[in-house]
Amino acid sequence: MGFESLIAAGIALIIIIAVSYALLMGFTSSINSMTATMKGVMSAKENQMNTAMTVEYDYVNVSDNNIMFVIHNTGSTTVTNISGIQLIMTFINRTNNSSRTTYWIPYTSNINNTDLGWTVLGITPDFIDPGMWNPGETMACKVVVPNTPYTGDTGWMVITAPNGASTSGYFDVVNVGTNYLTQDTMGGEDNGSV
Repeated sequence: MGFESLIAAGIALIIIIAVSYALLMGFTSSINSMTATMKGVMSAKENQMNTAMTVEYDYVNVSDNNIMFVIHNTGSTTVTNISGIQLIMTFINRTNNSSRTTYWIPYTSNINNTDLGWTVLGITPDFIDPGMWNPGETMACKVVVPNTPYTGDTGWMVITAPNGASTSGYFDVVNVGTNYLTQDTMGGEDNGSV
């Protein structure tokens, strides 16, 4: 009887060691996965914190339903996916009980003067990484909205980069009429890279 209990104890010890090893490997795998996820989140947050944009709100030009503005990449991150930039504009009509019209404006590379959308007129200087918006570069943008904003309205826009960094601000609408705005007046350079 003594020998049988020794064999049973040995088998039980082997089972306990095998189960402990399996649990340890499972915990190690979970910890490695959690650490990798945390590193990814930290990297994304660091990228977001290093992204900064500045709009020249004093120079937002409105010509009928066309709006043009200039935005600077003042951060230290390159925006590689320009079409992933989100743009929302709100116009507040001060003469009509402060009624508001808000547009989410989709990116389009082939903008016309009637459909809702925004596009890049040019990036200057765009010598490094053509078509990408690098730190220190300026991007001239054109927006088309369905309804013409009126002189005296207050405009508000929020621009969000693909990584979640954003800028927002107010501007006064001064509608200068048709054919006033050109790429030259907005500082854009059409080099065909965007």
